[in-house]
Amino acid sequence: MNDRNRTIFCILSTVIFASFMAPTLAQEVSIPDPGLNAAIRDALQKPSGSLTEQDLLSLTGLNSSGRSISSV
Repeated sequence: MNDRNRTIFCILSTVIFASFMAPTLAQEVSIPDPGLNAAIRDALQKPSGSLTEQDLLSLTGLNSSGRSISSV
């Protein structure tokens, strides 16, 4: 396999792999506890719309004080 074919193979492999990963990361996540849901949405600055696994993977900090969280 020459360098050009190897490069094309690597690019196609990456695109195919990414196409399998994208639907997984875009899956909606349900946060049933209203306080925890509000804390996560505030941290993500996403007041409405569905939360996805990708959203939660981008979460680096969470302040949940005063949210009356009863279930995690």
